[in-house]
Amino acid sequence: MRIIIGLILFLFSIQSANAQESELHKRALVAGFKAAFTCSATFNAGKDYAEIARDELSMIMPDYRELMAFLPDPIINKVRKMVFVSYGEGLPPRIAVWRKHLGCTQLPIGASRGDAAIVPTIELQPR
Repeated sequence: MRIIIGLILFLFSIQSANAQESELHKRALVAGFKAAFTCSATFNAGKDYAEIARDELSMIMPDYRELMAFLPDPIINKVRKMVFVSYGEGLPPRIAVWRKHLGCTQLPIGASRGDAAIVPTIELQPR
């Protein structure tokens, strides 16, 4: 009987851990959306954050709207043309980087600010 109870508790703890990871993963996805759309609207369209929040960020999938509201406002670095969105204490923020001729790209979950320096770029040659 103890083995069965132990097995049930073990399975419950795995299910609980998976549910927590799933919620964290959703927050990471929504933070990536917020970083990418803020980056594009800022550096491609020249919008301010109030316009971005109203136009781009309010149209997210209904399942993610509550998470979007939970996340802090993005940090927009206009000099380096980068956007950072935090989604969990102690975790690296989601990052989007603008590149000349290419626009914004979203770095993967777990990428660091240093990884933004190695994002590929292109230089067009004059004709």
